[in-house]
Amino acid sequence: MNELLPRKIKRTLTSPLLLCAVALMVVNDHVLKWVDLLPRTITGKLSDFAFLFFVPVVVAFGFRVKTRAGLVLSYALVGGLFAGINLSAHFSQMVEKLFAAVAVPLFLWPDPTDLVALSVMPLSLWFLARESNMRLALPAKSLQFGVVLVCVIAGAASSPRYVSHEPVYMSWEDFRGAVEIQPPREIKKRGKIYVKDRYLYVNEPNKGIHIFDNTDPENPVARGFLNIPGNTDLSIKGSFLYADSYVDLLVFALTIHPEDIVLIKRVEDVFPYDPNQNRPNLEAADGGQARVFRPARVDKSKGVVSGWRPVQRR
Repeated sequence: MNELLPRKIKRTLTSPLLLCAVALMVVNDHVLKWVDLLPRTITGKLSDFAFLFFVPVVVAFGFRVKTRAGLVLSYALVGGLFAGINLSAHFSQMVEKLFAAVAVPLFLWPDPTDLVALSVMPLSLWFLARESNMRLALPAKSLQFGVVLVCVIAGAASSPRYVSHEPVYMSWEDFRGAVEIQPPREIKKRGKIYVKDRYLYVNEPNKGIHIFDNTDPENPVARGFLNIPGNTDLSIKGSFLYADSYVDLLVFALTIHPEDIVLIKRVEDVFPYDPNQNRPNLEAADGGQARVFRPARVDKSKGVVSGWRPVQRR
């Protein structure tokens, strides 16, 4: 057994099927994901299946595995690492920091749906364990070294340039000091609408509330804009207007003239902090490269995330 297993690992390492898996991952990441030839649900998983087919074999070869237990451990190591990255944001950050320590930048995004690719590992193990003389007729050692090198490059750096997103922060001081009544402005995106007496209140998501004199419903007249960063909802009860502002709840006193509305109370940290509240419209992303929202890490101590800035990464 000690002599047979390493021979099988080397044979599998130089098999056309394994090389095809490596080629599939490279072609999928560099070509198929960007030409819309196949549905994104397929291209998003193809590389994971290919990766989990060939990487355990490379790991077993690299550690010179000679026993069944060592072989199973190699597969468990790869599968466990893959599952940990996709199930835990904390674990994926640890892996990123580990690679960064050896000057290898790595960006990981947990996605539990990727775990479906683990189903290919038993097939890979079966393919390795079976007797097969199917291999390329090239010098064994040089071919093995070349395959391992290609697998490492494909597995660690196969993704091309993509669009990521960095948070744009507003300090907590600026955020809580930005609430004010301003002159009327154009509504770029309509949100919630509330009618109170002869006035109309229209929310513009994450921006604030537009106030209209609705005496003539066929011709509302803009009276002002209540600037509220992170506002998505409003409600009025009696002579008070309630509005959210990211994590805070604001209470305003309505006056005879709505442009004189007054903030009378701010209840801080009522709502959960959601840094993705201002996530970008990916359909309008430059160049059409932003297929998915890829956010950078958020540091709450810097303030609230008032927006996201697209940046290109490799």
